[in-house]
Amino acid sequence: MKSFAILFLAFGMLQAQGQEVVLSDFKTVPPAVYGTWLDAQTGKSNLRIITPGQLEVTPPATAKGGTCEKDLNLSLGTGSVLELTAVVKPGNLANGVNILLEDANGVQAGWSLRISDLQPDKKSVLISAPLQSPDFVNAKGDNSQIDLTRIVGWHVQGDFTSDDQIHLVFERLVVRPKSL
Repeated sequence: MKSFAILFLAFGMLQAQGQEVVLSDFKTVPPAVYGTWLDAQTGKSNLRIITPGQLEVTPPATAKGGTCEKDLNLSLGTGSVLELTAVVKPGNLANGVNILLEDANGVQAGWSLRISDLQPDKKSVLISAPLQSPDFVNAKGDNSQIDLTRIVGWHVQGDFTSDDQIHLVFERLVVRPKSL
């Protein structure tokens, strides 16, 4: 347990010194899949690994689904941004994706990234607004601020604005200093 605490402190210090934190390299399908990214008839995921580091969201998935990783224990800097590397595939009709961070109190903050204008089959790097300026917050009770020092999970999801088909490949999700 002592070595875990030292590792956690070192990890937090790396973030404080301006290093990026990899939330996912998408070598495996994240443990939770929901909404239309999970086939309602078969119960199987509409996600597949093309090669390690490439997670494809395939039709019939729509903008009303997502995937997430929980059971994290991260402390992130307020001067940081989220960076998503992705490839929009031909046939994508969705306008955007959301990236959410969740804290230990159940508060979720989200950043919306537009994908409808991206060139198909070309790798794109999408960058969020700073972590202290989310586009929306899903909060329980009076607690409406995310605690970036107690992050327990992340979500990548459609923007939930339509039933439009989503077809893209996720390659990397990181938190990095705004100035990189």
